[in-house]
Amino acid sequence: MLQESLKLAKNAGMIFALEQSPIRAENMNEQPTASKNKIESALLAELAGEATSKLRALQSETKEQQARSQQLSVALKRIYQFLQTLSVHVNNIAPNIPRTYRIDSDASYGNLAWQNALADYRKQSLSDNALIDHVAFSVRLQAPDPVTATRRWNQMDAFKKELDLFGLRPLDDLDMLVRNKSQQETFSIRIAPDFFLKLIFKGNYENGILEINGRNFDEFGVSNFRIKPEQVSSELLDDLGRFLIGRTEELPKPLRTARSMPRQFL
Repeated sequence: MLQESLKLAKNAGMIFALEQSPIRAENMNEQPTASKNKIESALLAELAGEATSKLRALQSETKEQQARSQQLSVALKRIYQFLQTLSVHVNNIAPNIPRTYRIDSDASYGNLAWQNALADYRKQSLSDNALIDHVAFSVRLQAPDPVTATRRWNQMDAFKKELDLFGLRPLDDLDMLVRNKSQQETFSIRIAPDFFLKLIFKGNYENGILEINGRNFDEFGVSNFRIKPEQVSSELLDDLGRFLIGRTEELPKPLRTARSMPRQFL
């Protein structure tokens, strides 16, 4: 009985002590407050200024590049609109082109008839705002009769390459001709009276240049020209049109330049 009384008294004392000294609750999720003091540094301020200047320069360069690209695309669109309208009118007129195209000193095309000119263009993507990639123009020119060219037998392979380069079609079977090779030193071949004049106007957007690639432009062969988009004027287009339809023998002034692949006679 005495022991139970002592035990009860001891427990009561412990409860009293707890009530007198309550446990303080800690907020375990509380994080230390970050310092808001700004770091004072002349180097960091200098680098920040350089970064801002660099960003502004890049933005300015981007705007300039976009302006140059837009100018080039506008020039290509202008070329297409001119050539497309020219093709419609001249196809209806169907004029004779007085220009002469020589295969060699003895074989040439002349008194050419204008047939089925066509202008087209392609954009860089299907987007409505996409830049124009290139403009293509072609016209078939036809002589009154087939043209006959003569070569030595050892020039056969080179002659085939030349016909392919000019887009000319032999009317005779060259392989059959070789199989039935005669004892003569030369052979003659008939060539179809028609061929294509082709022009590709391509935008070089990296350099802001308009590249013109011609095939059988003013003579048989390949020719390349480079002009600036601001040179695409009404005068240049009119001079180009007059040359194409044979009303002048001179190329437009900006195109009077050396070819990258000159014509060579065999």
